[in-house]
Amino acid sequence: MTEQTAPAHISLEIPPLYIPYTTALHPDYDTLNKEALAWLGAFGPLDKTQASLFTDYNLVELGCLTLPMSARGEGLQLTVQTGVLGGLFDALVLEKEPVDQDLGLMADVITRTLQVMDSPTPPQPTDGQPHDPPFLALWADLAHRVRAHAEPLVFHRWIDGHRTWWLGQLRQTAYTLSGSRPSLDEYAFLRIQSYGGPTIPPTLEFVREVDLSAQQVAVPELRALNEAAMLVMGWDNDIISYAREYSLNEAWEADNNRRHPINLVYLVQRDHGCALPEAFEHAVRLRDHVMCLFVQLSERYLPTADHDVRTYVADLGGTIRGYVEAMLSPRTKRYRKTETTRPGQDPDTPTFAFTHSITSDEPEPCARQPLPFSSIAWWWHLLDT
Repeated sequence: MTEQTAPAHISLEIPPLYIPYTTALHPDYDTLNKEALAWLGAFGPLDKTQASLFTDYNLVELGCLTLPMSARGEGLQLTVQTGVLGGLFDALVLEKEPVDQDLGLMADVITRTLQVMDSPTPPQPTDGQPHDPPFLALWADLAHRVRAHAEPLVFHRWIDGHRTWWLGQLRQTAYTLSGSRPSLDEYAFLRIQSYGGPTIPPTLEFVREVDLSAQQVAVPELRALNEAAMLVMGWDNDIISYAREYSLNEAWEADNNRRHPINLVYLVQRDHGCALPEAFEHAVRLRDHVMCLFVQLSERYLPTADHDVRTYVADLGGTIRGYVEAMLSPRTKRYRKTETTRPGQDPDTPTFAFTHSITSDEPEPCARQPLPFSSIAWWWHLLDT
């Protein structure tokens, strides 16, 4: 980035996020962090970029804030390592050149990685080839261990969660490369898929050893709760990461006007033609509508659900809160660093602040109304059933 194209550092105020759930850091954080580093290192030493990302993205704390405190043993370890490897793969492969510049190459990397993960054959040390996608041996090892630990249906949902995530990432990259952007309605559906959210339901199942049947998972109410939780977390990511995305976007547009990062706040600004403060207000209201739906539908559905389903949905609520807490943790440099800083400025200075408080226990009254998006309208229809 040249001095002429460097954007000014910005500091943004974010309205409180409605999250009526609590979370706490899992007591095994230090052990899980050491285990994750040892596991990655067993497949070769981390290079400088990988080691920096592991630290800046704070991937182990993310897992330790989003998982139930009672989780222990191999299921907990596998869940944390799923998040760690998923974060590395996303940031260092799918979002980096040359993969993020070539839809065919991205599709090939995704397909070959899923093929190895879904293979029932134990990984062999000699399987690696010069043109294999990065992290392939790690994915093979992780999938083999998850297959051995989880119930068969849960394992296949774990595979399907990664497939859904990466296909969503592929679609979002197609928008980026074409220079087009989805409507807010289209983005509501896309954002459920285009980050690691689809992997959360199966990992919550095997970390708790909760056995949800195929029939239970297919119930419309539980499906809506899963998707709503994923959308809230995806939009929370958009809101909190906006300053960094803004910095990157200024540089990208200076060098290549076809590249447009896709973010909820950008889309609100485009559709409403408003300044940043108003865009943040509206973006937070949108996510609060979905959070209200999650709470209302839980209250309607759970009294007649069995114990495993009630436990699972409670864990989903804690995951939503934990995801925000992890993004705001002082150890998570990812959402604090921008690509440019003013002379003498601390590069780790937060790029955002919350007005009044980080979260709110009560939503605005209007947030209880349905959103006008056809792609997710059926969630609210369930409240009238």
